[in-house]
Parts: sequence; structure tokens; C-alpha cells
Amino acid sequence: MQRPAKPRTPVRFRSGPPSLPYLFIYDEPYYVLIINSVYIFVLYIQGIMIRIIIIYFHMILAGFYPAAVMANTDAVSLADEINRINANVIFMRHALAPGYGDPANFDINQCTTQRNLDETGRKQAQFIGQYFINEDITLTDILSSQWCRCKDTATELGLGQWNSFAGLNSFFQDHADRTETLDLLSIKLDQIDENELVLMVTHQVVISAVTRHSTQSGGLILHNTRTGVSVPFTIKDL
Repeated sequence: MQRPAKPRTPVRFRSGPPSLPYLFIYDEPYYVLIINSVYIFVLYIQGIMIRIIIIYFHMILAGFYPAAVMANTDAVSLADEINRINANVIFMRHALAPGYGDPANFDINQCTTQRNLDETGRKQAQFIGQYFINEDITLTDILSSQWCRCKDTATELGLGQWNSFAGLNSFFQDHADRTETLDLLSIKLDQIDENELVLMVTHQVVISAVTRHSTQSGGLILHNTRTGVSVPFTIKDL
């Protein structure tokens, strides 16, 4: 004799597509819970962003907004900006050297194995050097990375004697150790008096590591070693 089949317990549904089962614990379909969760998350993020905006607004009013961001784009001259933040270091990215990184056979002692300045880069460095002269900028020292494109930039500037310094070398492709390089540079920066003005010809990775700024070839970043304030400066017609 065939036993009678047990009655099935019906599956309950709420509003919405019939394929979405009802969740008894939360008394809502799960797609509603997901939508609500996303909405709450958005409100939470929105609240955080509003707080950040308010904090920065108060920083601006209090005069604590980072001067690196508050660069004076209407500055009349380089001298004005140097005086405005009492800069004692000018970081300069080497002049134009077409290409990317350095060849695989890179040798720090052989310029032919490196990416170098082209004729445009040399003229660019000469233009910058003349700008410094016209602005009557007095430098107490000029330091350069040991890379040929930086040393050639320092030479083409025509601003006087310069010295190479390992603390300005590029660690972009691990040709120099990042930690050792920045430690050397940090020690040097600590030794620079507030009344000095040192020009440092170096690489993008070094400049951004110290100042948190990026700059074009031949670009300048003014830096105060005591306050940590950094300001980009663009030479007109560069």
C-alpha cells in the first residue's frame, strides 16, 4: 500500500520578485536589506567627508592649511616666493632628458649608459640659469645627483661651482637604495642653516619623497627645512 505523501511546508514570500525568499529573522526580503545597507554606508561616508571639509575649512581660517597647497600663483618673482616661506633649499628636477628611466646596462660612471639631456634640455637649463641671474638669486651651495643628466644640468645652469651628492641619486629603478639615499639627504637638510639657500639638482622620485610634490623637467620646488613647508614654482615661458 502506498503511503500518503507528507504535506509540504509552503515557502513564504513578501513583495518583490517571487524568486527572492522571505527572511523571517529580519522580517524583510534580503534585497531590501542590501539596499538599506548600501544607503546607510553612503550616509556614513558622506558624514566623514563633511567632517573633513569642515576641518580643512577651520584650518584655512586658522592659517594652518599646508603652505605647499597654498602656493602663491600670483607671485611676481622667485625671490618673492623664497622670502614668503623663508626657503633655504630649492629642489630642481634635471632639465629635459627624453625617455623613461635608464637603460638596462646603466652604469653611474658611464654617461653613455644613461638617459641624458638633449639639446632642448641643455637650452632649458641655460634659460633657468639666466633666470636665476636676472632675479639676483644668491646661492650658498649647488649640489647635484651623481646621474649625468643632473650633473649636466648643473653645468649648463652656469651658476658657479657645484658638487655631486649621493643623497640626491635616483632610486626609481633601484640603481640606488631608497632608504640610504633619503637618510643621507635628511642629514644634509638638517645641516643647512636657515640663512642659506642651497640648490639641489635631482630627480622626480627624490623631490616627491621629500616635498610630496611632482614637477616637470626643470621644475622648481622651494623648501623650508625647519618648517617642512614646500611650494612649487613655475618659471614663466619655461
